[in-house]
Amino acid sequence: MTSSSKGSYTRLCIQVNLDKPLINTVKVGRLKQKVMYEGISFLCFYCGRLGHK
Repeated sequence: MTSSSKGSYTRLCIQVNLDKPLINTVKVGRLKQKVMYEGISFLCFYCGRLGHK
């Protein structure tokens, strides 16, 4: 990969502990990247629990 080519996103499959709130950003080097979750409905990012938004 050359320094001039960049991807627009990276897709990861991870396990998360739903007893803790989910994160919405991750720091990569000096940059903060937004975390987007797929396949999750009725998930509250405030408390991290399923069943409401």
